[in-house]
Amino acid sequence: MLAGGYGEHNYHMRIRVERQRHYAHVADRIFQIHTQRPLAGLVVAGIGVDAAALLPHLHTYLHDLVLGVVRLNPSGSRRPRFAKRPSRCARSESAPGSAPTPRRYVKAPARAGR
Repeated sequence: MLAGGYGEHNYHMRIRVERQRHYAHVADRIFQIHTQRPLAGLVVAGIGVDAAALLPHLHTYLHDLVLGVVRLNPSGSRRPRFAKRPSRCARSESAPGSAPTPRRYVKAPARAGR
């Protein structure tokens, strides 16, 4: 008898199989993109060890293109704040009938203490 019971074992095995299917699907999609337009390099990023777990599922052609694996920490990241950059060109300076200049955004500096 298993420590958690057969039901718990089956539950965790379903999660494991679903994760493997997901990796295989992602690897197939990357290969499809590579056949449509060849990739110069590939950087795999993910939370924890999930990114490295994708590597065994990649096609051998794509293994040669892997430049590295990045481990992300979403709890340590914050959504970037953006501030509107003042426009140097006034609308009246543009030629009549031309499209207005697009708004440009710059990353705002982080506040002290955060």
